[in-house]
Amino acid sequence: MIVILVLCVDRDDDLGRKTGIHSPIVGREENLKAVIALGTADPEEADTNAMFGAISIYDDLVGKGYETDVALICGSRSVGIESDRKLAKELEEVIERTKADEVFLVSDGAEDEYILPIITSRIKVASVRRIVVKQSKSIEDTYYVIKKFFEDEKTQIRLIVPVALVLLVAGLFEILNRMELTLLPIIAVLVGAYLMSNPMFKLLRYFWRSVTTGKVSFFMQLISVILLAGSFIYIYNSIVTSTSFKRWAYDEILSFVDREIVWVVIALATSGAGRVIEAYITEREVLISYWVFFFSIAAMWFIVLGSTNIIRYSIEGVPYTSGMFVPVIVEIALGIGIVVAGVVSYGYVRARVKGNKQVKE
Repeated sequence: MIVILVLCVDRDDDLGRKTGIHSPIVGREENLKAVIALGTADPEEADTNAMFGAISIYDDLVGKGYETDVALICGSRSVGIESDRKLAKELEEVIERTKADEVFLVSDGAEDEYILPIITSRIKVASVRRIVVKQSKSIEDTYYVIKKFFEDEKTQIRLIVPVALVLLVAGLFEILNRMELTLLPIIAVLVGAYLMSNPMFKLLRYFWRSVTTGKVSFFMQLISVILLAGSFIYIYNSIVTSTSFKRWAYDEILSFVDREIVWVVIALATSGAGRVIEAYITEREVLISYWVFFFSIAAMWFIVLGSTNIIRYSIEGVPYTSGMFVPVIVEIALGIGIVVAGVVSYGYVRARVKGNKQVKE
């Protein structure tokens, strides 16, 4: 008889973060205990509804005489490569434990369904069910919806933090450029600082946990931040204090980008190296997914340098037939070539690493 696995996915590991329960969770009773714990910890958590939905579907299938099991797999707070790798491992473990032939995927939204290709590469997906919560009119009050939207961690990372950084940097640049306090730049700085307060608090809490646990990736990320901040201040001061500087114009901005991009590349490479080293030390695994990442940041260096020169020459009216554009084209072509080399070599290196893969201890 075909075994159907009712699978619930928590891509950002809300269950683990809010209850401390480790995944994967297999079986009706274990899932019921987990969903009650999550609902108690956070009654407004959407994953609670998806988990209850998975249990309900499991009961319905059992009642119809199907050979069925139910399971929950969780990713990690760092949604992306790290999270999806963890989900893939847990899925393989669940399939091995349940001997499932088909999967009935239960999700609370489109984000969890991003891992559908990962699931289909390992087992047949029979059906997908998205659990949508019905809201009452009082809950749909505009203030409440907006408040919850801005409190969501994903919203803060994808929307609030970039806006806050733009306001902070633009406001500070304007104040430093004019060398006087004016209303609009001050408002921009204050609003940016306010929007950054909550993410910064969470970032400091993450730093503290990382320091107390001695995470290699944290210290490498800290070095990256110091490199970026130090280079930013040094390059900014060197441009502002130059004898030719009068006001920030296109040439000063492009020169700043030209000189800063190398430090951005070094900082990104340092941060990525820390993650790779930590994964090897703690899990005895090679994060081969970072292979293309390192090629990409190297390519970014050349492409940005070429792009700034194109902008500079275009503003200055240099004809495109001029020999000055030859080095620019070479820089951009070199950047594209590096990306292509990274993508092409990825498959070969991945096969070699998998062939010599060490067993996780």
